[in-house]
Amino acid sequence: MNIKWSNKAIADINLVFETLSLEDSDKALKVLKSLVEAPMQHQQQMRMGERSDDFDDRDVRRMLIGEYEMRYELRNKEPFILRVWHTLEAR
Repeated sequence: MNIKWSNKAIADINLVFETLSLEDSDKALKVLKSLVEAPMQHQQQMRMGERSDDFDDRDVRRMLIGEYEMRYELRNKEPFILRVWHTLEAR
């Protein structure tokens, strides 16, 4: 199973890393690793994520990874990571 990332999702995790690394580079690496590995660890259970009602005609779901939310879409049974953000952000 291939996991694809949107440009926005890549920018999101880069921003998370850059922001966290200003205060704690070890924590930044740990969070980055957990965000990147989460879809790989759950790829057999990607349909388990809560479906988002914001997208009527698309199979968009969410996954919580620690303090972060990851939105992804299942396209031909493969996850396409759309966005990643801290759960305290208003999105």
